[in-house]
Amino acid sequence: HLQTNEQDAEYYRDLRLFVAKHPTASEEERIGNAVFKRRNDESGFQYLPAEKHETKYEVKPDTRDSGCFDFSKIGMEISAEASGLTIMCRYPGLKTHFEDLEIPTEWLPNELILNPVQYRNLYRGQIGEVAGQFIFEKEWRQKLQDFDDLANNELFDFQCQGEVAIDFKNWQGQPNKDTEKERQHVAQKLRHLQVNTGREWRVIIANVVAINKGKPTITIDGKILEISGLIDEQGKLVLTPEQKIQIGRFLHARPNDNSDD
Repeated sequence: HLQTNEQDAEYYRDLRLFVAKHPTASEEERIGNAVFKRRNDESGFQYLPAEKHETKYEVKPDTRDSGCFDFSKIGMEISAEASGLTIMCRYPGLKTHFEDLEIPTEWLPNELILNPVQYRNLYRGQIGEVAGQFIFEKEWRQKLQDFDDLANNELFDFQCQGEVAIDFKNWQGQPNKDTEKERQHVAQKLRHLQVNTGREWRVIIANVVAINKGKPTITIDGKILEISGLIDEQGKLVLTPEQKIQIGRFLHARPNDNSDD
């Protein structure tokens, strides 16, 4: 959901960060934090009681994108492991980076635990974004920046050199993404970015934890580079030296210089 209002966007960013820092929480932490107090709004803060101080549970979503869940059935696990966090922490330096940002690298028992919507829509995306930026900057030695303009910042996570937009995905446990639908959605956002800025852009969509060993693919007239995974379950980079070079070339190429070979 795009946030067009500056205050709403800031609130949403702060909420995502709060959720990443508190996958489990006490009631005092939940209502005593500055983000909650600013609005005194339950929206996004409806944690579930963890009666036995459990750090994981399962539910069954009605459909993939619905906000309805059946708590009497299983199918979707809410936990540090299922979120990809445990794997991400195996990548050299990333565990320390999470700790520096006060994002817990394990879920500790507490009074409350994330509800499925918080987990799916806020938590997973935030840790994926943090991990993706860290890995990308380390492997390609490129500093990623936020967009200055709020409207663009909401389209993609980061930009590189004012030419390439970058979005990190955390599709952990979601291998059945509709690729073509996702691709068209990205192409639409790319068109918005080009209209907003008045210039051509390319975009990299990178899923953090590899679901399969697919090679990076360039689509939509050389404008979109899709990376199905950066690291494997051991936290090691899955890309070959040649694939790393291909991604580096895409970062520095002019918009129509890429082919799919």
